Amino acid sequence: MRSRPNLSQLRTFEAAARLESFALAAHELSVTPSAVSHQIKALERHFGRALFLRENRQVRVSHEGRRLQASLSRVFDAIAAACAEVALPEDEQVLAVHCAPSFAVKWLGPRLRGFLAHAPAITLRLTTGAEPLDLRTAKEVDLTIAYGVAMENPGVSITALGAEQIAPLVSPRLLDAMPSLAAALAQITLIDSSLSRITWQDWFALNRLPLPGGTRPSFDRAALAIAAAADGMGIALESTTLAEKELARGELVILGEAVFQPIHQATHFLCQRSDERQRPAVQTFVQWLRHEQPKQQNHLLMGRAGREARRPSAEGQRRNQDCWGRSFCTPRAQGHEHGELAVLWDTRPSIERVTGGPATEADHAGAAQGVA
Repeated sequence: MRSRPNLSQLRTFEAAARLESFALAAHELSVTPSAVSHQIKALERHFGRALFLRENRQVRVSHEGRRLQASLSRVFDAIAAACAEVALPEDEQVLAVHCAPSFAVKWLGPRLRGFLAHAPAITLRLTTGAEPLDLRTAKEVDLTIAYGVAMENPGVSITALGAEQIAPLVSPRLLDAMPSLAAALAQITLIDSSLSRITWQDWFALNRLPLPGGTRPSFDRAALAIAAAADGMGIALESTTLAEKELARGELVILGEAVFQPIHQATHFLCQRSDERQRPAVQTFVQWLRHEQPKQQNHLLMGRAGREARRPSAEGQRRNQDCWGRSFCTPRAQGHEHGELAVLWDTRPSIERVTGGPATEADHAGAAQGVA
């Protein structure tokens, strides 16, 4: 087995490289500058290359040294954090949550103040990333909230965070300049969300409309696509859950909400180790997350009431429908006017349109194709 430099040498090098001074490193480590110099020279002999450039009684970190220092700093920071967590009082707990970026920014983050007030004894560590984590190997993480798809592995429990409404979102400034919905879809740029499993082709097919041609800007984060739509770049096909603030403030509206049929699909998934479900910190977070879902439903109801007031008149709706023809006049599921509201905590893995009643065979057929 190849020999490794000892931890003391690496710690000395990291301090000297970070501070760019042997003297300051010696003070931090409570040793002499001569001891620091000897440790650095021993490390350089081990690697067979200079880690510092010595010029006019000054030292400067070499390119190789800078790369090593960056990695070592992360490692020592992690060690320090782990030691600090072990030293916490017994009544304090640490919970590490890894979350999809847009869900963290648009939904979870704004609510975390409430969680911290609800559970002040829990120290929360939140990280984000687009790729789902494997909880079998990512031992430093307790829970993950994945987007699109979760990694199914033995010993890992996966719960869908309910169906989200996916609808075309547009700035009212753009929409007000259009004579009809037909003109809006033909003239306003469509924005792609490149990581979304729901595409414009799905939405146009569901509403029995031809997909317009032309180039479309693309974003790899839902939050970026929503921001672009709010800024007037075009129409984003995104989750109304993630766009709740923009919808509530009137920065975005749902295009043709009274006419078009939206898509409902589970897009975020909570993952946890099956043998850690009873951990107090995990239980507290999951129960709090469940508690937040009814609040989200109420928010959607209030948002809908506000949007009802902004809907076009009956004459305006008739004009829009006449522009498309009879086949386009498909208000969402006759008899289920409130079917657009998703059950935002739905542990069923199946994908179905939430209509307030049992799913039909047609609903399940659509779900099999990824379109609810």
